Order: sequence, then C-alpha cells, then structure tokens
Amino acid sequence: MLDVYKNFFNVRMMMKLAALALLTATLFAGHANAAPISAIDLTAVGSSTFNYSGTLGWSFKAKSDMNVGALGQWDFQDNGLSSSSWVGIWDASNNLLASVTVGTGTAGTLIGHYRYADISDITLQAGKTYTIGSTFSGSVMLSSYAGYSFTPAAQLSEVKGAWNSSPKTALTSFVGSSAIYGGANFLITNEVPEPGSLALIGLGILGAAVARCRKAG
Repeated sequence: MLDVYKNFFNVRMMMKLAALALLTATLFAGHANAAPISAIDLTAVGSSTFNYSGTLGWSFKAKSDMNVGALGQWDFQDNGLSSSSWVGIWDASNNLLASVTVGTGTAGTLIGHYRYADISDITLQAGKTYTIGSTFSGSVMLSSYAGYSFTPAAQLSEVKGAWNSSPKTALTSFVGSSAIYGGANFLITNEVPEPGSLALIGLGILGAAVARCRKAG
C-alpha cells in the first residue's frame, strides 16, 4: 500500500513539473533570446571631443563566459558616423578575435549612443583579459572629460582605456585609471533556452509520468 501512495505522489509531482515547464514556455514565447547588453553603457555625454588616427579603445577582464555578436563605434550626437569605422577585439596575446567595419552615416544600428555591425558570435572566457578598439577619423572622446560617465556591464571588470598610435592594431598602451576611450563597444548576446526547448522538457516529464502511472496500474 505504501508503494502505491509513493508512486501516486511521484506521478503527481512529475505532472506538476511538466505543467510548470509548459506554462513557462507559453509565457516566454516570442522571447527566445535575451536582449543584447551593451558592454559599456554611456550614461552621460559631454561636449569635448578630439580626433585620432590610431586605434583607441579599452581593456577589460571577463567575469563570466559571454557571447559577443556585434561590434560598434561611438556616434557623437547620435546623428550618424562621419566616416566608416574599423572595430576589432583582441585577446591578451594580441590575437585578433573578430573585426568589422561599421558603415558611414546611419548604416550601423544605433543602441545607446553606439552604432553596431554584426559579427559571427565569438565567446569570451571568464577570467581572461581582452581589448577592444577602433580606428575612426571622426569625433572620439576620453570618458574622464567633463560631462561624460559610463557604466560597464556586470560581466566586466578591470575596465581601463587603451590605445595604439597605429591604425587597426592591437592596443598596447593603457591609461592609469578606469577612464575609457570612445571609441569602440560590443554587444553581449548570450542566449536563453528556446520556448520550444522548455516545451519539450515539459512533454518529456509528462510522458514519464504517464508511463509510471501505467506501470503502477
């Protein structure tokens, strides 16, 4: 008799879990992928800028594994880039992991004062240091200038500005503070489970519950 009650309890629990998975899949339908996160959120924009013919950007350490799906260039006044921008990202050994050219004007997608162009996803590994930089003939800035402020994404630490006097070249010189050059940015595009996957999990649990119920019967 105890085995019957035990099987009944297990089947009910499995059916509840199946229902929960199916409900979650329904609620999150149409939201298969998390919204991209800007690595740098430029929270305030000042008025001072300058021009630079080399490569400007910043270095950082990844606090967790993350996927990068787009690279971008700061668009002063958000009204379009005055020229195209080459943007690259490197590992600590100065190996170029990905690069892209963000087109002139409004060709790039504007997100939070930066215009982005897609790349094939790359994965940055937790605990490792990377640099991102751009070569751009238009207006750039240093975030320590009056009126500028930024917030790095939670996945980043040890953010600081970096540069190289040569264009399209890995960044080898660094500022002594947390200021960054604007400059380059990237989008973190980590995925969450597809609603279809959640539904399949729910159906699998439900199927197991039915099978157990038949066996108990």
